[in-house]
Amino acid sequence: MRRASGSIRATGLMPLILAAAVASAAAPARPAPPAPSENAAPEAPALPSAEEVLERHRNAVGGAEAIRKHRSRRVHGRFELTAQGIQGPLEMLAAAPDRLLLRMDVAGLGRIERGFDGSIGWSIDPGVGPRLLDGRELHELQHSADFYSELKDLSEFASATVLERSTFEGRDCYAVKLVRRTGIELTEYYEVATGLLAGSRMESTSAMGSIPTTSVVDEYREFDGVRLPTRARQRAMGVEWVLTITAVEHDSVPADAFAPPADISALRDRSAAPRDR
Repeated sequence: MRRASGSIRATGLMPLILAAAVASAAAPARPAPPAPSENAAPEAPALPSAEEVLERHRNAVGGAEAIRKHRSRRVHGRFELTAQGIQGPLEMLAAAPDRLLLRMDVAGLGRIERGFDGSIGWSIDPGVGPRLLDGRELHELQHSADFYSELKDLSEFASATVLERSTFEGRDCYAVKLVRRTGIELTEYYEVATGLLAGSRMESTSAMGSIPTTSVVDEYREFDGVRLPTRARQRAMGVEWVLTITAVEHDSVPADAFAPPADISALRDRSAAPRDR
């Protein structure tokens, strides 16, 4: 694993230094201070560093060698909008170093697609049409496409800080604030008991603007030496999505699977064409 540079490496809490003044033998005697109360709350244990928390997660899902062993992944599953009663199949293709394609088929609406081919990010939604992504929305998708994100390499972040030990979705967790080099911030929560990622909170970007989003992951299972969460819940704007993984295949995705569809290629060509003045 690459080490973080000194400017971004997370540090543990510094020990508390206590000092006491010793009275001169010539000074008059002073009354002894009162004994500390037996009911005083115990001092909270020091928090681990961000590097320690992320390394523990990396080891909990299988370790760096197991993660780097694979070059692509195909995921099958289902999605559900619980309150709306909408559900359907989903397929996600991913490949190293940063390729991603997500497809969801919604009954009565059609297919929703979102992809990143290592250069351009795009989205096709029956309600909005084909779009080339840019700005923060593109950066978020690019980060999601990082095939080796489970390595949790600190050198990929501008900063990483353990904020506190707190309860997240009923689980005892360390809250870790991560700031990516693109400026995108998120807080991830890692279970104290297992070291595994429990979820995250961030401001997600969409065609409708910035949206506070909470993601919760659980039900980890091992696939070819790597433990992956098989259920994810995402809440935003009062709507909850539930994604459930039913099957995972490694190293079976062809390289051309991430080629943008014709509508997206046409948009790219038009945006690249010189404009008449």
